[in-house]
Amino acid sequence: MSKRALLPLLIILSLLTAGCQAFPELLSAVESITSPTETLTTETVETPVFTATMAEPTTTEIPPTATPTETPEPVFVLQPGSPMYMANFAHPAAGCDWSGVGGQVFDSGGTPLAGLFVVAGDESGQLWAAQTGLSTAYGPGGYEIQITEQTTGADRLFWLQVVNDSGQPLSEQITFNAFQDCTRNLVLINFKSAETDAAAHAITTPEPTATLEAYP
Repeated sequence: MSKRALLPLLIILSLLTAGCQAFPELLSAVESITSPTETLTTETVETPVFTATMAEPTTTEIPPTATPTETPEPVFVLQPGSPMYMANFAHPAAGCDWSGVGGQVFDSGGTPLAGLFVVAGDESGQLWAAQTGLSTAYGPGGYEIQITEQTTGADRLFWLQVVNDSGQPLSEQITFNAFQDCTRNLVLINFKSAETDAAAHAITTPEPTATLEAYP
């Protein structure tokens, strides 16, 4: 089999073995939004030098200054009681060989929302993403992100944020710790709506099709 024929198989295999859903375009959009941008401002300042003869004006380079961006009002906020640390119940067979974050996103009436995206990141810049409604062990609007395949070797700091399908933030970044403790290897974080039309930010998720009965 040629290398070109093997490439799709390798991509599929990598997606199947990933710790959470793979959304490369979404993660690229989030990375570009969360990365700080600096605008280099160069200003010419005429500084006369008093010597026997007048020297030519010199140009002084002003250090770059960050361009401020307006932060939109969050559509979703942290639900009271979150984050909550507990033993992993969604993958009991994995035991301590699993560490991650999961939960749900609710509208203003308390209804779980599917079709939103939740992105997690760490201090090194690594990103993970999941779609709500695909991890129903946490409820109808459940999401789950596996951070590591084992309990972290040291206490680490992560952040979590609800975004739309373009990577635009719908909530503030919520920071949480991952502990080297098998009784706290699942971090449960729920979000609730801060406005009445929060469901408009979700993508349309097709209804699951019924499974046909097997032939006798």
